[in-house]
Amino acid sequence: MKLLFALSIVVAVIGGGVATSTAQAHFLHHKKNLTLSERIDYFNHSIDHEKNSIIWFRKVRANVWHSLSRVTYGEGESNRAERLGFAHRVYREIQFHKQALRWHKELLARYKQKWVKLHPPPPPAPSHYSAWMCIHSYEGSWTDSGAPYYGGLQMDMEFQQTYGSELLRTKGTANNWTPAEQMAVAEKAYASGRGFYPWPNTARYCGLI
Repeated sequence: MKLLFALSIVVAVIGGGVATSTAQAHFLHHKKNLTLSERIDYFNHSIDHEKNSIIWFRKVRANVWHSLSRVTYGEGESNRAERLGFAHRVYREIQFHKQALRWHKELLARYKQKWVKLHPPPPPAPSHYSAWMCIHSYEGSWTDSGAPYYGGLQMDMEFQQTYGSELLRTKGTANNWTPAEQMAVAEKAYASGRGFYPWPNTARYCGLI
């Protein structure tokens, strides 16, 4: 009797599968009300819920099968059939939660990809960041557009064409580049063997040459 009572509770819980499906439809209809970070948080929790549900229902199914092995002939075939029906319904519930888990994982991956596109990681700091910042403190503004030298490291056109040709082509002169991009181009010049000598005066002020 205790087992049958427990299984009757399981039947009530299984009804939640329909409710879960309805919740998915509700979420899809109202997801515009959630921010991207809220959607990611929602599906992280949903995935945990589905995993726990699968574990729980598997335990229930194992208990049902174990009880079937203990059913005696005297209990009758109706009792066995009833328990087999429970086992089948629990199995269907496991499959339902597996499908829900796949659906949640797919949407979570989609939202995470969108998050990465909207929030790209910042570029790593240049190897000689402090040196470039010191040189910059004696040079012009990062947005200095006064020819013949441009940007916060005062690059002339030949320098930009040699070490920053792609940026020059796509964004214009160095005053249109971000500080990180300007320092990255300066790093290319440094790595080519020129060191800090393109800035002979300010590099000396900074004790770099």
